[in-house]
Amino acid sequence: MTWTRAIKLTLACLCIVSGVACSKRPGTSNQPRPIPPDHSLTVDAYLDKGMPAIDRSWTGQELAAAGRIIKKIANDSGKKLPRYNSSQSGDVFARMTSKSNFKFYENSWSPVELRFADGLAGSQGAAEILKLYIAANTKNEVGAMELIELLGLSLRYSKVAIKLTNEFIPSLDKTASDYSVRMDGLAQMKRGLATQVSGCLLSLTERHIYRPVEMKRLIVHMQDTLPDIIPNLTQQSQTEFINKLKAFDSDPSMNDLDPELHELVMKVVP
Repeated sequence: MTWTRAIKLTLACLCIVSGVACSKRPGTSNQPRPIPPDHSLTVDAYLDKGMPAIDRSWTGQELAAAGRIIKKIANDSGKKLPRYNSSQSGDVFARMTSKSNFKFYENSWSPVELRFADGLAGSQGAAEILKLYIAANTKNEVGAMELIELLGLSLRYSKVAIKLTNEFIPSLDKTASDYSVRMDGLAQMKRGLATQVSGCLLSLTERHIYRPVEMKRLIVHMQDTLPDIIPNLTQQSQTEFINKLKAFDSDPSMNDLDPELHELVMKVVP
């Protein structure tokens, strides 16, 4: 896979994720809607439909394959999608969003091109799954917590994209004719990442959609990822997000998001 194609596909994934993060979702008046009942399937039922085994870590390719199964299920009924902490399907949802799926990208013995390709497949899969869940959430078939966990998953793939890009860039020939094109692609990716971060921060103000417990869970995901993402953005974006986080931290109306919010600020603000 060429660098230019990889960047274009990464941008496509970021466009999906950013659109979801920034989208307005329905609430009841100024309050989040009730959590919908769990009508998800059993683990065995998902496996019968072709879901990869959940008793081991997944590659990005396997997450993408799971996304194709999720799409078939969603086309039947969004109520049958795996749910967060469900007694029926919680183990399937946990495998989709597990941090253990990302250990492969830390293996420097594996060629960066191979890790980048797999990470890209996973990023595409995560973006498509998130898109399906947002559609189901709009119909109140899944809850907000599922969206929070999938946003966290997408943030982790963005963190991987930055890590692998930073590992790959030094190997490029600065005298090559396509070097400037590649750097332009990198700049576009950074803008996409900035839009993703902006959408996640916006979610912390959407109390008509998310409960404090859901917002605090998103903050935990941001604690794991934003310290790696924000320093790789443009200086203007860094300043914007740091100032926004400082404002959140000093806003009395957001005190119910502590200590997670304050801990995030301490990790991100220099």
